[in-house]
Amino acid sequence: MSLHLRSFIVLFFIGAFSIAMYRIGAKDLVAPKEFKQWRNTWLLMVSSAFLSFNFWIFAAIALMVGIIQQNKSELAITLYCALLFIVPPISAAIPGFGLMNYFVKISYPQILAISILLPTFLKVLTSRKYPRLGKYGIDILLIIYILLNLLFTLRATSFTDALRGLFSQLLGTFIPYFVISRTITSPEHFKKVLNAVFFAFFVAGCIGVFEYLKGWLLFTTLDEVWGLTFGLGNYLFRGESLRATSSFGHALVFSYVGSIVIGFYLYLSQFITNKLYRRLGWLVLFAAIMAPMSRGGWVSAIILYTVFLLTGKNAIGKLAKFMGVGLLILLIGASMPGGEKILNLIPYVGQTDTANIEYRQKIIEVSMKVIAKNPILGNANYREDPDMQELIQGEQIIDMLNTYMGVTLSHGLVGLFIFVSMFLLTLYKLHTTLKRNRQAAPEMIVLGRVLLSCVIATMFTIGSSGFGAIMPTINALITGLSMAYCGYMKKLSTNQSANK
Repeated sequence: MSLHLRSFIVLFFIGAFSIAMYRIGAKDLVAPKEFKQWRNTWLLMVSSAFLSFNFWIFAAIALMVGIIQQNKSELAITLYCALLFIVPPISAAIPGFGLMNYFVKISYPQILAISILLPTFLKVLTSRKYPRLGKYGIDILLIIYILLNLLFTLRATSFTDALRGLFSQLLGTFIPYFVISRTITSPEHFKKVLNAVFFAFFVAGCIGVFEYLKGWLLFTTLDEVWGLTFGLGNYLFRGESLRATSSFGHALVFSYVGSIVIGFYLYLSQFITNKLYRRLGWLVLFAAIMAPMSRGGWVSAIILYTVFLLTGKNAIGKLAKFMGVGLLILLIGASMPGGEKILNLIPYVGQTDTANIEYRQKIIEVSMKVIAKNPILGNANYREDPDMQELIQGEQIIDMLNTYMGVTLSHGLVGLFIFVSMFLLTLYKLHTTLKRNRQAAPEMIVLGRVLLSCVIATMFTIGSSGFGAIMPTINALITGLSMAYCGYMKKLSTNQSANK
């Protein structure tokens, strides 16, 4: 039996088992009908991906299944989130049929956006029932940033390439943000969306834990069988340990998404009445975020939880307890056989992969010199600058492991200002909403704190990593949830004032 088929069989059974385990532990979070839809669609999608042996056959199946299931779904965005992590974002070019080399490149997450979100997007965009486009400041900033990307791309490439970039940003960022920011209008909706992301990651996380323990990446044969080149999903090690990637394509992306889902679970766990099942969820999440062996995700999770504690009651005492427990666990782990391996993984303390830390520092040093040449509008071809050649690695690539530097290099300070402003405006809206609604229902206050923590954790994470694969989509979901939350809380406060 080929490695590809063996990978599928293992994936199918791990998926089925983890879905069953999720159902037992999270029965308080999802209705039976919705769970069956997620389960059956997940199993169908992963089977068609591995057994079609052709990307376009899989794409056609995914498109049809998405359209059919979207019509059966009460809230399209929940179905989209539940199915988002089934396969890696491997892309294929739609042929140009003699008119051009190709029209656009399309991946599984984009197919989901077309089949599940696009109908809702068009409905919301043309309906007066929902807040109009431009109602929120984030709308304007996001549109400006997308247009800047279009204009700046034109400096370095053709008009068709610029349009391809626009197509990717619309499906991967703007449409998910717009749909979620408009259609989430009740506490039950928030709960459903966060739970859908938790479901998707729970299954992908269990797959990642298996990969780490077995030393076997289960998705590596997919692009080869499809006749495509993914460029990610390769075997990488940290020390002697395999860095699991699951369906995310890269360990860092896997770990980042895990840290965000930990934040979501801080909100969801309060609805799980059985303590054993609640702890089972935490156990899986902890194991899943460890499996990629990505320190960026660990730091992201620590920052997220620290901000969450600082925004709640008795913040100093809880933070001191958290730090004490963390230090105790670290000391116990370090004193056990093989404990030096644990210490070596800690950034700036251990010796494992110190070259990565040094490379990130070098990125800042070199980038600042290049930015000084075109500080206002940047240089779309900055990678060709002679100074940037210092950053070429063994794979003959420049790995831009600092999103802020990358944005400034290509878009200048103008682009950086717009990019950072989206995060800062989101934080400002969440902070003021929490401040004005201190007497709201406890679970809604927790949700606001979680979203605030997720935004800050994302800002820290992308400062030491790229912003590729599924990461922009996850950030779009967080931003959309944040705007929906602020809108709901404002409406709730207005209604309460009117009733007094």
